[in-house]
Amino acid sequence: PREPGLSVPPMGLAYIAASLESAGHRVRIIDAYAERWSWPQTQQAIETMRPDVLGLSAMTPTADVAARAIREARPYAQYVVMGGPHPTAIGETIFEQIPELDAAVIGEGEDSVIELLQWWMSGSKGQPPEGVRVPGYAYKARAQAPDIHRIPMPARHLLPSSSYRYLFATRPGFTTLISSRGCPFRCSFCDK
Repeated sequence: PREPGLSVPPMGLAYIAASLESAGHRVRIIDAYAERWSWPQTQQAIETMRPDVLGLSAMTPTADVAARAIREARPYAQYVVMGGPHPTAIGETIFEQIPELDAAVIGEGEDSVIELLQWWMSGSKGQPPEGVRVPGYAYKARAQAPDIHRIPMPARHLLPSSSYRYLFATRPGFTTLISSRGCPFRCSFCDK
């Protein structure tokens, strides 16, 4: 666990939220950790919202926490989708780990998640969008990287900014950003 009071915003979700907003979707980000919510508080918030689509992001070290959140939220969401480094690394195996998932976004999600919502709204006709894995469908290659010049700025207005604390911050108002996509290195332990 992180030190109490120290957390950074989920910038990946903020970028996905900005893309969804720019496509006309209503979006809310819940950062239960930053808000210091208990599991029952988080579940109550999701039960009250009853989202059409619940999206989560997970890195491998936090996949068990995301899986628990999905299990607890599943009854209150029409669709559940996960993206981030963990499903990108393990591909369709994610559905064995978390059978409650309806879809997983593999790779960069800004464009894929918009196409996924359009696909669901159309009645899920034809193949899922590129970069999206759905149980029962043939899998396509991972999503193409979006045009970085078209990606909207992250939806920071959806984050509880006053709840974030940074170890090296010397004054309020300090934040983080993602300055690049991908990685130029070729570490032997990395799936890339």
